[in-house]
Amino acid sequence: MICPNCSTSLKRTERTGQVCSHCDRRFALDPRLHGTGMHDVRIRRCADSLTDDGRLKVTVTQLWYRSRTHSSSWPAKKARGVHRGISWLVALSVCAGLLALAARTGGAPAFWCGVGAVLVLVVPKLVPYERARPAGSRISPSEYGFRGLMTREWTSTYGGLPPGVVDDAGPAPRGTAKRPDRPRAVILCTDHAVATFLEANGIPRRLRVVLLEADPDHAHEEFG
Repeated sequence: MICPNCSTSLKRTERTGQVCSHCDRRFALDPRLHGTGMHDVRIRRCADSLTDDGRLKVTVTQLWYRSRTHSSSWPAKKARGVHRGISWLVALSVCAGLLALAARTGGAPAFWCGVGAVLVLVVPKLVPYERARPAGSRISPSEYGFRGLMTREWTSTYGGLPPGVVDDAGPAPRGTAKRPDRPRAVILCTDHAVATFLEANGIPRRLRVVLLEADPDHAHEEFG
């Protein structure tokens, strides 16, 4: 990775403890520890592209969308084959019957019953079975994980978030200007990150509108 302080290409042994061995300065993220693409130079580039070099404010959630490196999804899958429990139940029952038969007989019949009992116990391992799997998806890094990197590692290293990035974990910031007496419109926002973005950039004040944040499931009650 590239040191964000002196621009030196660092090997793993040259960045122990998230400190550059060339300039002795600390950096926040190491892709070996925090995941592919999670390093200071790339995160700064992502933040600069979103904020227009700091002239626009964006949220940590929006930076996460821009910084994600991998996403995948898979459909639901039904169970296939015979369940292991059923296979073993049948196998043990047949095995017990063969052993009982071997005990009652002798000679070659008893021998072959014993062999059959052993072979029956191998069958459950050979019968294919695939468990059911629900549909799902995976994003790397997760929103929770990325937020932790930015609010812990990044802020402890640089004293704050990248220029123009605001934390949307708490309530949306409110502008200092009072709400207009006769607003032109009302914006009902059901996404907290978007509400934080609009307030942080002073959009309601500039457009003379009122911004209301509501739960997506109860947005219709705001004007009830």
